[in-house]
Amino acid sequence: MLAQAIAPRLKRPQTQNNSAQSVALASQGARHVIAELTSAGNLLCDQGNPQEALNCFLKAMELLNNCRTVGDKRVAICHYNAARAYAMLDKNDEALEHYSKALLAAPRLVQAHNNIGMLLIQSSRFDEAGEHFKKAIKLDGLFAPAYYGLGVALQSTGDNVNAAFAYQKALTFNPESYPAWINLGLVCHSIENYEVAINCYKEAIGISNQDAEAFYSLGLAYMGAGDLKQATTAFSEALKLNPDHESAQDAVREAMYFLLEKQA
Repeated sequence: MLAQAIAPRLKRPQTQNNSAQSVALASQGARHVIAELTSAGNLLCDQGNPQEALNCFLKAMELLNNCRTVGDKRVAICHYNAARAYAMLDKNDEALEHYSKALLAAPRLVQAHNNIGMLLIQSSRFDEAGEHFKKAIKLDGLFAPAYYGLGVALQSTGDNVNAAFAYQKALTFNPESYPAWINLGLVCHSIENYEVAINCYKEAIGISNQDAEAFYSLGLAYMGAGDLKQATTAFSEALKLNPDHESAQDAVREAMYFLLEKQA
C-alpha cells in the first residue's frame, strides 16, 4: 500500500520534466523559424523586394510575441528590420514607429537613431533629426554616418560652420564618403571659401566621376576663384555626362565669354 501511495507522487516530477522539455523544444523551434524568416527578409530587402521582406519580418514578430523566452535583443532586431522595410516602401510613419520600438528594446542601437534621423530629415524635421544623430554619436563616437547626418541637419538650418565640422568628422572616419565631400564643398562654397570647395569636389570626383552635378559644382567653384579656364573644363565635363544640363550649358557659355574677353 505504501508503494502504491508513493508511486503517483514519484511520477509527477517526470511529467513536469517532459512538459518543460516540450516547452523548450517549442521555443527552440520558434527561434529557428524566426531566424529563418529574418534571413529571408534581409535577402528580399537586398533584392529590392521590400513588401515580401516586410511580410517575413511581421511573421517573425508574430512568432516572437508568442515566444516569451526570446530576449530583448531579438525584439529590437525584429522591429528594426520591419522599420527598414517600411522605409523602403516610403511608409515613413510606420518606419519611425518600429525604429522607436527597437530603441525601447535596445536603447544603444546606434543605427536605429541614425535611421530615424535620416527619416526626420526627409520630413524637414531638422532639429529633431539632429538630436538623434547626436545620440548616435554619443553611443559610438566613430560612427561616420551619424556625423554626416548631423551635417545635413545643421546645413539645412543654415548652421554652415557646425555643419562643416560635422562633415569633416564624417570624413575623418570614412574618407570615401562621396556625399560628405560634396556637401562639405557646398558649405565651403556658400561661405566663399572657393579653394577648399574645389578640393572637396575633386576628392568627390576621385571617388566617383560619373556625376554631372559634381563637375558643375566644381566649375562654379572655379568661377568663384576666378579660374575661368578650369571652370570651362569642369562645365564641359558635366555636359559630357549630361548634355541636357541647362545650368551647365549656360555656365560654360558664360565662362568662355569672360575668358575670351579677358584674353582680348
